[in-house]
Amino acid sequence: MYPDLTPFLVGLGGAGLLLTVVLAVGGPLTRRLALRQVSRRRAEAALVVAGSVLGTAIIVGSLVVGDTLDQSFKQSAYRELGVVDEVVSSPDPAKGQEAARRLERLRGDPAVDGLLTVRRHDAAVVKGGKGEPRATVLELDFAAAAGFESEFVGYAKLDVLTQLGALEELDDGRFLAKLRESPFYPAGGGQISDAGVVECEGGDCRARVAEVFRLGDDQAVAVEVERGELRPGERVVARVDRDARHATEANHTATHLLHAALRERLGTHVRQAGSYVGPDKLRFDFTHGQALSDEELAEVEEQVNAWVLENHP
Repeated sequence: MYPDLTPFLVGLGGAGLLLTVVLAVGGPLTRRLALRQVSRRRAEAALVVAGSVLGTAIIVGSLVVGDTLDQSFKQSAYRELGVVDEVVSSPDPAKGQEAARRLERLRGDPAVDGLLTVRRHDAAVVKGGKGEPRATVLELDFAAAAGFESEFVGYAKLDVLTQLGALEELDDGRFLAKLRESPFYPAGGGQISDAGVVECEGGDCRARVAEVFRLGDDQAVAVEVERGELRPGERVVARVDRDARHATEANHTATHLLHAALRERLGTHVRQAGSYVGPDKLRFDFTHGQALSDEELAEVEEQVNAWVLENHP
């Protein structure tokens, strides 16, 4: 924490005001030095104004600087928490782990704990927007507190018997869940997360998977309880929606085919500039100097369909 310099600066401001009085009513020597070039009345008025401005400016400045110093730690904390917004959704595990380490270093300070509470509330408020969900300090803080990383097994399995390692209710009625092993693919790179369900092993509870947040090499799952009650530590079956996964995989492949067809028809300057990949559709943003003509659109579509029909493994 920075030292409080306000008393020192206020004292300096008081000295400035005192100097004003000395200059205004000082002895003959002061007046002789000050009045060599201007009249006594104008000089004294100028000294009073200058001294008053100096003293007041120092006092006001001290209060501003003191407030700035008092806020600087909070601003530093906000910058550190900003790392979460920038890198925690990255598929690079190292970036997610760095965000977790920075958050852990901030824990325990009352000011930072207050900021975390505000950020957690803000994160809960902004959830539910369209498009790819962005992980925030809400999910990172939850995952870090769980004390373990979820193992993604979704390339090999779409159904897995696992443990509900951690659970936290959100302000919107949903829950954040942490699975020991998870088959759910987290959102990232324009592709939305898997849909599916989490069911108690005994069949007495069921929750629908709403979102899966990518936290570097880790993840957190947002679920909506449809039946019964979820309890931390319980054995559950995590099941991916197979139809939605297959449709998403097909659209994912189609984005690569579309990219290749665009580069073949328009030139190698074409670069991907964003995308949406889900079970319902795909969107592919790319760089090009002008809109495609009807002829170019038809040729690109024909090429993509031809590759699909070739059914390469």
